[in-house]
Amino acid sequence: MQHQYLSPEPPNDFAYWVTNALQEDRLGEQLAAIDLIEFRTIRALRERIIEVIERDLNERQQLRTAPEGEEFHFREAVSFIVPTSHVARTLAEFADCMEQIGFGSLSLHFFDARLRLETGDTDFSEWLAKELGEEELGRAIAGLDPYTYTLEGLRKEVVRLVRRRLQEHAA
Repeated sequence: MQHQYLSPEPPNDFAYWVTNALQEDRLGEQLAAIDLIEFRTIRALRERIIEVIERDLNERQQLRTAPEGEEFHFREAVSFIVPTSHVARTLAEFADCMEQIGFGSLSLHFFDARLRLETGDTDFSEWLAKELGEEELGRAIAGLDPYTYTLEGLRKEVVRLVRRRLQEHAA
């Protein structure tokens, strides 16, 4: 969730390891350049990573081995999803809840949902469009590039869009 432009390190573990452990700067840059926002499924992202690595392997004559102690260790994440006390039934309630939810909730409904739903939408944009009939607002939220915001900035932008829509309803 870090800002790529604020961090001199590659934005993903694969790119970081290839660059720092294997000293393969070119491949590390190619892996770092993969734009996560363009993928709708984990499978598609995985296939792109494999494609980049295989293309690099086909172009080289020698393979580097990670130094002892620098091997890549694959990990698996386990998520626990628990309900919060925040529930929205209206657009106004949604805006109020957005201002109060924690970053874990924001991350789950925004980042994880894009891959879980396999549509590029967020839980927020899907709910707004399907349950409240706010298709335009849903598209605007789904169209946000979350990697260009901090989590707090992302929250503020969603709230701004929703509050603007509420003003349009009032007018």
